[in-house]
Amino acid sequence: MSNVDELPPSAKLVLKVLEVEGAHDKDKLVECTGLPPSTARYATEILVEKGYVERNHEDGAVVYAIA
Repeated sequence: MSNVDELPPSAKLVLKVLEVEGAHDKDKLVECTGLPPSTARYATEILVEKGYVERNHEDGAVVYAIA
């Protein structure tokens, strides 16, 4: 894992929402953060790549949660 301070602001926001509220799918992350869908997707990809967040499949939906 890299330093959280090095993450883009959108990734920090998504990470904070997941820490506080628990696992969310992409639509819920967009709703909770106010980020455009493409930005939320970019943020989750960075967080998964860096090992902060896990991508899981639940009932046919992709759900993101703190790793």
